[in-house]
Amino acid sequence: MVVLPNRMVLIESKFETKKIRPEQAAFQIKTNSIIKDSLNTCITLAAYPKTNRFVMLRFDTGSITEEGIKCESEVVFSLDKDGFNDFLNYITL
Repeated sequence: MVVLPNRMVLIESKFETKKIRPEQAAFQIKTNSIIKDSLNTCITLAAYPKTNRFVMLRFDTGSITEEGIKCESEVVFSLDKDGFNDFLNYITL
C-alpha cells in the first residue's frame, strides 16, 4: 500500500512475470469497481531487471471478457529513477 497526499495505491508486486492468479485479478476488479469514483487505485507492478523496465497493469470490470480476464491497461516504465518518477507522475494525474 502506498499512501500519497491525496490518494492511496494498492500494489500487487511481481518479478519477471505479469501473470496473476484469478483471485488476484478478482480482488483488483472488485476493489477498482468500489473505488472507481475516487483518486485511489489498485494495480499490479511487474519488474523486469534484465530488460530494465517495469510494467503497470490495472484490472477493472472491462478486463472481464468472453475469453477470460485480460488486462487492457498496461503501461511500461524504465526501471530507474526517471522511470519511477514517470510512474509517480502517471498515477498522480
